[in-house]
Amino acid sequence: MKVMKRPISSILLERESKVRRVLRRISPLSRRDDRSRHLMRSKFYDELWQQVSDRIGARLDRLPGGFFRISVPEKSTIVLRSMVNIDSALTLKIAGNKALVYRLLSEMEYGCVPRYFTYSCSEYQKAKDFLDAHGGPVVVKPASGTGAGRGVTTGVMTPRQLYRASALAASFGEQILVEEQFEGESYRLLLLDGVLIDAIQRCPPKVYGDGKSTISKLVDIENSRRRTSGGGISVSVVDKDAEMRSFLAEQSLNLGSVPADGQSVIIKRVINQNSAEDNHRVFDQVHFSFVELCQKMAVGMGIQFAGIDIIAPDISRPAEDQSFLVNEINTSPGIHHHYLVSKTSAERDVAEIVMRFILFD
Repeated sequence: MKVMKRPISSILLERESKVRRVLRRISPLSRRDDRSRHLMRSKFYDELWQQVSDRIGARLDRLPGGFFRISVPEKSTIVLRSMVNIDSALTLKIAGNKALVYRLLSEMEYGCVPRYFTYSCSEYQKAKDFLDAHGGPVVVKPASGTGAGRGVTTGVMTPRQLYRASALAASFGEQILVEEQFEGESYRLLLLDGVLIDAIQRCPPKVYGDGKSTISKLVDIENSRRRTSGGGISVSVVDKDAEMRSFLAEQSLNLGSVPADGQSVIIKRVINQNSAEDNHRVFDQVHFSFVELCQKMAVGMGIQFAGIDIIAPDISRPAEDQSFLVNEINTSPGIHHHYLVSKTSAERDVAEIVMRFILFD
C-alpha cells in the first residue's frame, strides 16, 4: 500500500500553529491582556446583574466561580457574565461552529452566507485553491470555539498572507475557515423568542493622533484608558496582532507611524475590540425585511436568544435591494454590546428584558 506524503507546507504550518499556541500561553503580555479582559468583563457584569436585580425586585446571590443566582419568589436562574440559561447546551454548541451555521443557513436557502471553505493544516493546498479561485480578499478565522475576533485575519490576498493567517487560526483550533470578504457596515440584531429587542451598528476600533505619538503608543494609551474604566467603555483591550499590522499596511501605515494631531486612524477591520464610542444604537432604523429574515433564521435553528451579525451597506433599506451577508449567529450573545454604546444612543435595558423573560414569562 502506497503511503501519500504530506506536503512540506502542511507540516510546517502545523508546527508553526503549535508554536504560536505555546507562545500565547507563556507570553506575559498575552496573560496580562487575558487577565485584563477577564477583570473588565467580570466587573461590568457584576454591576449589571446587581442593577437589574434591584430594578425587578429580585435577590442576587454570589456563587463560587463567578456565577450569580437571581431569585424571585418560586423561581430562580443562574447567570455567568453574559451567559443566561435560555438555549440548550446543544444549541450553543451548534451556533459556536461557524461552518455548520453557514451550512444550515445555506440549506434554508436564505442566500446570505459568504462563499467559504473549511480545512485543517493538512488540507492547506485546498485553501490556496480557494484563494486562487476567489481572487481575494478573504477572511481566515478559527472554524469554532472562539469569539471576540480572536484568531481572525482579514484582507488576505496572497499565499504568504494565507499561510500566516492559517497558522494563527489553527493555533486556536484544528479546523480553519476561509471565506470571501464582504465590505459593508456591521450590525448586531438581538432577538429574544423571535422578537427584536435591540440593534446596534458596530464600527471598527480607532485611535486619535496627538501629533507626536506612534500608533503603537496610542494603542497603549487606549488600552490603559480601558483598564482604568473597569469595563465602563469596553470589556476588551486592543491586541497588536497580525490583523492590526495587515490593516495598517493597507493604509500605508505601521505601528511606528505618527498620525497628525486629531487625526482618526482605524486600526483594525475586525470590530470586536472596539469601544463604546464606536457603537451606535439603530433599533428604530432596522428595515422590517431584516427583522423578518433574522426571525426566520433564529426559528429555523431553534435559537431563542440570538445575536445575529449582519454585514450590509444600510440596515434601514430593504434586504432585497442590496447585497449583504450573515456573518455569525451568536447564542448567549454579549449583552455588554448593547450598553457600551455612544452617548447619543437612546438606552434599552436588554438585560432587564431578558431577566423578566426568564423569571416572569
